[in-house]
Amino acid sequence: MEATEPSKRAPEAFARANRLLEAAGRALDPNGPGGKDAELAQRHLRSALIEAAAGLAAAPPVDLDDALAVFEKRGALEKAAGSAERSRELTESLKSERPADLEPAELFVAKLIESAEGKRSFQQGERVRRVLLLVVSLVAITSIIVFEALRYPHYFYRYKVSSTNGDFPAEGLLGETHEFGLVFHTQQEKEPWVEIDLNDTRAISRVTIRHRTDCCTDRGLPLIVETAGDDKKWEEVARRDESFDKWTANFSTRPARYVRLRSTADTVLHFSEVVVK
Repeated sequence: MEATEPSKRAPEAFARANRLLEAAGRALDPNGPGGKDAELAQRHLRSALIEAAAGLAAAPPVDLDDALAVFEKRGALEKAAGSAERSRELTESLKSERPADLEPAELFVAKLIESAEGKRSFQQGERVRRVLLLVVSLVAITSIIVFEALRYPHYFYRYKVSSTNGDFPAEGLLGETHEFGLVFHTQQEKEPWVEIDLNDTRAISRVTIRHRTDCCTDRGLPLIVETAGDDKKWEEVARRDESFDKWTANFSTRPARYVRLRSTADTVLHFSEVVVK
């Protein structure tokens, strides 16, 4: 390629570099139309650096190593990364055959492009970016929690158990699972129970229980399902005497604040899922 003066080529080269940087950002967005594509993002970041270096050098670089050499001569790599060691880590990330965490490399490339253009706004822009990312993250997390709570309200019902086995908690949320994929695990005891708080009085008509999946589906029998209001006056609504992998106890719709699963035997309760609807 014929060499031209950097001053003539620079504006177009920097414009292309910024477009490629934006494309890399889209490729790194897991919520984008195609989901996160690390390999595509890496290609865009490499090309963005080559274009930015082309705006600085009399002879356009032919590959990523040439582009990095241009920035190295200017002392820009270490400055953009914060240290020589971090610079090596980020450049290796750009060269890796299996790119993974490229978000730090994206910021690194953005700083290099801005330094090539002679801009000094990145520090302020980075602070704004951090604040915006924090706000967006908080909004996204809140939205996910609200969505999940509306779609899967039973995940957010709290429970407590009559006893605990090993490191299993004495109380928690039905949406949490622990060792062996279980929500809870009592000790072997006489009449073990788990009490579920529906957070408010709700109209319910069924309880679905999935047993431990790797063994012991005969434990917890006979299993009784009981409901109660705020007064905790328990009423039996279903009973299971035979072993099961999954059991849905259907009963007439009734208002309830609490649901209790209880066995009358000397046994263990350990279920991988409990859904109250």
